[in-house]
Amino acid sequence: YHAPGVRDVVRTQLQSLADRGATVIHARLWMVVGPGGSDFGETWRAHFPLSTQEAANLRNYAQDVAAVRAVDGHRLRLDITLLWLGAADFQQGSPAAGLGYERLSESEFASRVRQTVASTLGAVADVVRSDGRKVVDTLYLDGEVMVGAKANQDWFLATLYPGFVASVRSAGLTPSLYFLAAATESEVLDNGFVDGTYPVLSRHRSMYWIYRSLRFLKDHALPIPSRIDFSCYPERRSATYFTLVQRVLDDADATLPSLGIASKYGVV
Repeated sequence: YHAPGVRDVVRTQLQSLADRGATVIHARLWMVVGPGGSDFGETWRAHFPLSTQEAANLRNYAQDVAAVRAVDGHRLRLDITLLWLGAADFQQGSPAAGLGYERLSESEFASRVRQTVASTLGAVADVVRSDGRKVVDTLYLDGEVMVGAKANQDWFLATLYPGFVASVRSAGLTPSLYFLAAATESEVLDNGFVDGTYPVLSRHRSMYWIYRSLRFLKDHALPIPSRIDFSCYPERRSATYFTLVQRVLDDADATLPSLGIASKYGVV
C-alpha cells in the first residue's frame, strides 16, 4: 500500500464503490510469513505478527476508507478479518508438537496471534471519520470457523478468543467470528437428513457446522457473537438462489434459538 501509485488507485476504487451504494468494506488480512521472511513477491502474504510497515499500511488504508464520502453523502464502515496460513496456520501440526509450518510452540504461536491482534487494533482502533464515528466496526478473529472439521480450531478458540474479545471491546470495536453454511442444493434441501448427535439439526443440514461451532462456544462458556455471520456459497442445480438462501435462514431460525441465540445474521 506504500508503493507509489497503489494508494491512489485504491482511493479511487473506494470512492467508486461508495458512489455505487456500498456501505461496508470488508478487508481480509492473511497472516502467512514468519518475522523477516519473504512474501515471494505476493504482498497479500502478511507477516506473523504484522510488520511495522504492514501495520502502517493498514492504518493508512483505514484512514482512506474513513475519508470517503459518497455522492449522496453517506460514509463507509470497515470490517476486518484476520486469517491464518503458512507460519500462522493453526491447522498444521498440534499444540503439543508445534503449530504452523514453522512448528511454533503453543506459547509462541499464541503470543504471535496476540501481537497481531494488538498491532491491528493499534493501527485502526482510533481512526475516525469526520462525523466522529470510528471507521472500523467489527474485527473478526477467524473466518469460516468449523469446530470439528478444522484441526485445532477448538484449541485456537479456547486459547485465544476470550482475550481477543476483551481487547477488541476495550478498543471500542465489535469482536466476532464468522462461520460457514453447508450450501450445496442437495445439502440445503435434504429433508431426510438426520443428525444422530444433535437432533435439533435433523432436516436442517445447512446448519451442520454453524451449530456445532456455536455449541462449542456455548459449552465452553466462550462469548457468542452478537450477530451470527457466515459465508454461504449456494451450489444451485434446479432451485432458485432465493429458495436456497431462504432455506438456510429458515434452518438458522429453527436451530440456533435452542442455544439462546437471537435471529440476527450477516451473510456473505
